[in-house]
Formats: sequence, C-alpha cells, structure tokens
Amino acid sequence: MARLLDLLNDEEVETVINPEATEEVEPEVLEGEPEIEVEEEEPKDFEFELDDEPEPEVKPKVQAEDALVHKLSKKGRQLKAAKTELEKANERIAELEAGRAPAAPIPTPAAQEPPEQSLAQQYGYPPVPVLYENGVNSPAEFHEAYMKWDIGNRNIDAQRTAAANKTAAVEQEMESKLQRLGADSDKFFTDKGIDPERGTDFVASAVNEIDAHTRLEGSMIYLLEAVGEGSSAVAYHLGSKSAKGIAALNKVKSLLASDPNGLSAVAYMASLKRDLTPKRKQVKTDIEPDEALVGGSNSLKASSLQRKYDEEQDFTKLRAIMREAKSLGIELKSS
Repeated sequence: MARLLDLLNDEEVETVINPEATEEVEPEVLEGEPEIEVEEEEPKDFEFELDDEPEPEVKPKVQAEDALVHKLSKKGRQLKAAKTELEKANERIAELEAGRAPAAPIPTPAAQEPPEQSLAQQYGYPPVPVLYENGVNSPAEFHEAYMKWDIGNRNIDAQRTAAANKTAAVEQEMESKLQRLGADSDKFFTDKGIDPERGTDFVASAVNEIDAHTRLEGSMIYLLEAVGEGSSAVAYHLGSKSAKGIAALNKVKSLLASDPNGLSAVAYMASLKRDLTPKRKQVKTDIEPDEALVGGSNSLKASSLQRKYDEEQDFTKLRAIMREAKSLGIELKSS
C-alpha cells in the first residue's frame, strides 16, 4: 500500500514539473450545435495619470503691448531690480557652496540714516497752538491761533492733493504713451515677422539707454511720441545692438547733449523712420485726359474759353464756362 502511494505521488510531481506532459483539452463540439467564436480583445494602451501630476503649462503668446508696459513701467522696474538682487544672492550662495568664494570685502561703517521726518516736518504743517504757551495767553488769543492753524493745515492739504493729482495725471499720460508704443510695436513685429520677445527687448533697451543718458525717466517715450506712428521701427533699430543701430543711438545721444529740448533728436529720428520704412510705388488710377491739339478750332476754342474764364466775375457764369471746358477736354488755368 505504501509503495502504491509513493508511485502516485511521483506521477503528480512529474505532471506539475513537466509542462510538456500537460495537454490542452479542447472543448468538445456537439454535432448540429453552432460554433461560438470568441473575439479576442486588442491590447489597449493605458495612460497612467498621477493624481497630483500638474498639467503641462501652455506658454501664452507674447504681446508687445503688455510686455512693454510691464518692462518700462515703475512696477516692472522694481520687479527687475528685485530679481537682480535675488540672482546676485543665489550666485553668492553657489560660490560659497563650491568653496571658491572670493575674499569678503572689508566692511565699512554704514552711514547713519537720518531719522524719519514727521508729516509736520515734511510738509511744513504748523504746530498745534496751546493755551498759555508761545504767546497764547487768553481764550480769545487761543481761538485766533487755532483758526490760523486750521487754515494753514487746509492750505497744505490742498497743495498736497494738487501735487498728487498732477503726479497721477503724468503717470496716466505715460501709461497711455506706453500703450500706444506697444500697439505700434505689435503691428511692426507682425508685419516684419519679428519674434515679439526679441523685438520687445530691443525696444526696451533703446528706451532705457536714452532715459539713462538724459537722466530723465520717460524722455525716450516722449521722443517716440513726437515721431508718431511707426516710431517702434526706430526704437527697434536703436536697440538692435547692430553696428548701424549703435551708431544711430550714439547720434541721438549727441543730439540730445547739444539740444536738450530734443527737437534735433526728433528730426533725426523722423528721418530714420523714413529710411527704415519701405517706399511704396504709387500707381496712378486716374486716366489723364488727352491733350488738346495745337492749332485748329479746338485750340481757338480753348483760348476763347480761357479768356472768358479770366475776365468773368459772376460765379454762375464761371461754373458754366468750366463745365463747357470740361466737356471739350480743355484744361483752364487759374490766373
């Protein structure tokens, strides 16, 4: 009995280990029964998406108008300055981590900043009157001093408001000029097939160069505004860093140095715009009338009508003479 169990166990092990011994059993199909075809599913490609996987960022199309306003506005310059300071700090950290940091400069004693002034010190507000101080010795004198103090405060407030409104108006005007320059640049870049980012950098470079030269913020914007439509081509040329562009930029700087009012610079920039703008051929659409034959009755008629036209003073008769001359193809000359 034990021998029989051992033989059975050996057959089971051989069946599991030897896969060739295992034969696939095909299902038996009965006669008259339709055969069922099993369609095999095609393998599908699955895309595995992580729950926290960010979607690919679509880079928006650069608009010169928005880019110029951002780069040349006050807020844009502040962001650029902050970014520059951050880049310097990152470079310093990288140098320290690499162990190749240069010797630290010897610290110099920092100059003490003046204490912050109060509103009264900044704008000249008068001190508040106090009874029995500074010559105010009675309630009547205190009332008079208080009225003067109140009037003085109101006058200073009005001056501050007027100055703030003027500053806001100047900033709004500058914003409008930037918007117009940006729109003009958009059109110029599109017509010439120029990359907006590259073109905006060139225009902004020219603006910053001239502003730094004149030490007057917005001076280049005013010059371009005076040049008029198409001035973005001039700004692009001046900021292109090419040999001709650098020469033209230096020419503008020299003209601003000799003529701070900017009239000479505007005239030169206007001539640059004409040179940079492609000249269009004028096509005549009107057919000129045939010239009158010299001599003959037509020539005599022309002389007669011309004489009547020169001598006639009545407007109605003059119109009749002009209509007759036009019908005959005769051109009358004004004396």
